[in-house]
Amino acid sequence: MDSEKYVYSLTFYLDQDGLVEWISVLNVHSVMDGRSIMTLFSDLDKYLRNEKKDRFQSLPLLESIASRLEAAGYSGENEVEHKNKGNFQWAVEKEAPPSERTACAISYLMPLEAIRLLAEIGKKNQVKLTAIFCAVAAIAARVVPVYKNLTEIILALDARGFCSPNIPLDHIGSFSETTSLQLPSNIESTNVIDIAKIFQEQIDSVLLKQSPLTKNLRSDYKMEDIIRMAAEITAPQNSFSAGIVVSNVGDMTRMAEKIKYFEIREGMVTQTNGINPIMVINYTTFRNSVFVFGYCEPLISRCSISMYANEYMDIIKKMTWDI
Repeated sequence: MDSEKYVYSLTFYLDQDGLVEWISVLNVHSVMDGRSIMTLFSDLDKYLRNEKKDRFQSLPLLESIASRLEAAGYSGENEVEHKNKGNFQWAVEKEAPPSERTACAISYLMPLEAIRLLAEIGKKNQVKLTAIFCAVAAIAARVVPVYKNLTEIILALDARGFCSPNIPLDHIGSFSETTSLQLPSNIESTNVIDIAKIFQEQIDSVLLKQSPLTKNLRSDYKMEDIIRMAAEITAPQNSFSAGIVVSNVGDMTRMAEKIKYFEIREGMVTQTNGINPIMVINYTTFRNSVFVFGYCEPLISRCSISMYANEYMDIIKKMTWDI
């Protein structure tokens, strides 16, 4: 896709009867992120449910949120690209340039009742559901063979509500920001709530504008910075430069009530940049909760991601069984 000409492309896969079975979206992430793709499908669902379709207006596409976050009092790191400064080290299983990488994902479905129980556990212990998902992501990583001193979670945040002025949910663009959550290198606890409390304190610090966001908030990047960053990303690497990405998208019905024509199965999953070993996304529809584990072969093997995903889901199941 020519990123100079197009923001996104859609590919429709038809069944034998000529009906649409799958829709694949390829997008320029710096212009329109995963949450916006979900918003786009939600809006299309509203259109299909609207009897007066000729009065339906397209969603606005907004520019970068960097200036709006800065105006709201948030700060970011100085570098163009986040690089872990702590004791983080997770080796790739096989080095490969981008042309030899394949973006992959595994998805799991879980009953909504399990998420409701998790939320109750969090409320009882004064931690949010997002902090619990981050804690589970950190603990589950210990089963992966190449794991070594993984102490960082990159939490993806929907920054629309952080901006000044706020950006409504029915807008599309690049609205995701990230913050880096660190675990003490000597922590051995496998108690989800203990680790979730450590993460919750760091999340609160960011929301209170006491700690920086991971990304630089400037929008006036220099070309030499972009070229250098691109060269680093495209070169074969023996280790990942940042931790696991966790994104708790939340309840999809906030945007479109009960989606009638679409079932979003795998959103925001694919990556070949070699920066993060694993991407964990969770969201709920009116039917169930969806967990997606995105990874890149051969940097991470199918065997490793399977062990990680199984451990992640087992931890959540054990937490809800104990209630």
